[in-house]
Amino acid sequence: MTSTIEVDALTRAGFTVRARSASELDLVYGHERLVAHLVRQKTSPTRAQLEQTRELPAGEVVLFVTPRATPRVRQLVVQEPRAWLVTHDGTEILGEEPSAAIPDRRTARGRVPWGRYALMRVLVRQLEPRTQLQLAAEIGLTQGAVSGALARLGDAVRASDAGWTAGDPQQLWDAFLTEYPGTQGVRTHWYSRQPFVRQAELLRPLARLSADAGAESIAPWRTPMRAVAYVAEPIDMEALGFSPATTEEATVDVVIPADRTIFATAAAWGLDVADPLLVAWDLRDIGGNDADEAIAQLRRVVLESIPA
Repeated sequence: MTSTIEVDALTRAGFTVRARSASELDLVYGHERLVAHLVRQKTSPTRAQLEQTRELPAGEVVLFVTPRATPRVRQLVVQEPRAWLVTHDGTEILGEEPSAAIPDRRTARGRVPWGRYALMRVLVRQLEPRTQLQLAAEIGLTQGAVSGALARLGDAVRASDAGWTAGDPQQLWDAFLTEYPGTQGVRTHWYSRQPFVRQAELLRPLARLSADAGAESIAPWRTPMRAVAYVAEPIDMEALGFSPATTEEATVDVVIPADRTIFATAAAWGLDVADPLLVAWDLRDIGGNDADEAIAQLRRVVLESIPA
């Protein structure tokens, strides 16, 4: 299951984690409150970056998230109390000595082509050709961005005088599930004892729901086990009756996505949940013994209902 490793590390360390934005976290530990500024990069933090953390005001830290770190870098981080470090290969330095962590899937490297993935999701929506301006409105990007993304899709799309269509919606669906790296951003984990339907009811006015909560609205198949709630801004989950949880305990993942196109594509589909392709991706991500069957049901219902 996709997870934000820094949130898992902080939760294991005893912090209550709330997302302030896609690059900032509010942390609570007993009576202590901190703001963590997230810096995700491919390389270890430099000495200059670490020394710059000394200029932060009281109550703020920088949390570097990198693939790995050498022993020398770990030693330097330990010497800077406002520089914290979490790596994909298991290092966690959160204001104390390094500790072993559970390795997690690495995030995609380089710049992610969010526009291309958004086009894949809306091109499946209907067979009627649409202009680049229409597609731009459906994914919330510029016509220039759409033009470049269409070019990169190559044979997966077809052009005519009337506009653009998917070459084969089924193949485009399958390609999206294979290639998409997830929405990334900041993910926090929450638990509630309330019935799943009630949890979804509480979150529906505040978020675009996905995974089991999205599938329940489009093509119900299995007993729902987990929701993913996409929000543009932080929401107060504790006021709704949810408690912070680990990845394993959570019934809801709240995500402030780096992929901001997901809100536009949901609206384009005319749904009060995430678009069906993202719902399918999240179903596969959360897993479960019958995840493949649930995805197949969703795929069949959606593709059979595509208007000509």
